[in-house]
Amino acid sequence: MDTSNPTVETTQTSVHPMRLIVFAVMAVGFFVWVAFGTIQARVWVQGQLNLLDRRIAAMWQYLGNNLPQTPAPALFEMIYWLSISFVVVGTIIGLWLFLGTPDDDPHDESWEAIHAAHLADDAQ
Repeated sequence: MDTSNPTVETTQTSVHPMRLIVFAVMAVGFFVWVAFGTIQARVWVQGQLNLLDRRIAAMWQYLGNNLPQTPAPALFEMIYWLSISFVVVGTIIGLWLFLGTPDDDPHDESWEAIHAAHLADDAQ
């Protein structure tokens, strides 16, 4: 009976400094856009559609302050701000994952390669 422990190869990938710099610039740029950037709000005033430029953070604050009146307003306010937080954090995580994607695809995803791999598995 063989009681030897199998060796597990661990690869330690270092993060390229340029990736960190680009990520930091993009993340700070996103935060600045959320804090000071504007969006076009479509508002009906006296039967007419008006297009107004409003800051994103101000719109989120306005919507958070004017949630529907419910029996548990604190719960809905907490859910609202958590969802805004998920959007912001998810965007930052998405930027990090996007910057970690290599430019060249190491896997050959052509139909021929997939079919050949499938045939090799069936042969075994």
